[in-house]
Amino acid sequence: MKHIKHYLNKITFVSSALLLVSSAAIAKPEATPTWTDPVLAQKEHSGFKYLGEYTNKNRAIQVSPEGNKFYVANYSGGLPGAGWDGKSVDYQRLDENQLKQLLTEFSKVDRGVKTGSYPAPDNATVIFDGKKSKALGNAKVVDGSLLAGALINEELTDFQLHIEFRTPYKPEREIGHPDRGNSGLYMLKRYEVQVMDCFALPYDETEWKKQGLMKSPAGCNGAIYKVNTPATNMSFPALTWQSFDIDFTAAHFEGGKKIKNARMSVIHNGVKIHNDVEVKKGTGNQGKNPELASGPIYIQNHHNPVQYRNIWLVKH
Repeated sequence: MKHIKHYLNKITFVSSALLLVSSAAIAKPEATPTWTDPVLAQKEHSGFKYLGEYTNKNRAIQVSPEGNKFYVANYSGGLPGAGWDGKSVDYQRLDENQLKQLLTEFSKVDRGVKTGSYPAPDNATVIFDGKKSKALGNAKVVDGSLLAGALINEELTDFQLHIEFRTPYKPEREIGHPDRGNSGLYMLKRYEVQVMDCFALPYDETEWKKQGLMKSPAGCNGAIYKVNTPATNMSFPALTWQSFDIDFTAAHFEGGKKIKNARMSVIHNGVKIHNDVEVKKGTGNQGKNPELASGPIYIQNHHNPVQYRNIWLVKH
């Protein structure tokens, strides 16, 4: 992958695919060090080697660099989706020496999605397998990964979508910052499942406010944007491949009048985080636009080099 270390004024990361909103509507953030390749991140950023998940019997921690500190989530029972009791979490910001001392008790684990883990079934329409299908039109591909800003130009109603993604590493952005790897998947160009680097963050609104984090967990990774917060934060570390399996049912209309709302279930990295959630209108800014009975899927470009791969769907 061509490495993107600094945005500066040189990045032109906008696909020629149809955009949902004008470029003026999404302000371009200030430059910050950004890595899209884990090999280069390991070589060039001293904090990257600590990024990740660690376990020790019935204890687990997640570590994410943040400036000259490390944001650490301590879990009882195990990692989210792998033993965590769903209750006991302690959050800290540690310096490197404190973190090194803590890590002497733990072993690092890698739960990232491996190539070939989710093969397309025989009845699937393959959208992207390293090469573009016709549905992707002028979408950009670099070194086998699809770049954010693509339109899956299929006329869809009810379907199951499988998609894998990798958020960039932006350690100077504060935890919870909306520019920390932001993208999104818009079903029928209206209903968004958020993509963002929210690794190790609490998805409890009270804890979020207690820590003074930006935005809200309802706008974080895996959320049905500002409609439903995931039951569990199943985010993996930046530059680790993750997966969404989204089961979507479009709104139904009769005589131009809506008679049923859209519905959505989402599995994130193998764990169900939304179960048949009713979505009464478009999410975010798309709530201002008329809902659609059918349409394409838009992979949002939000000025972040988010990468995608292994995209397929099964129409119901």
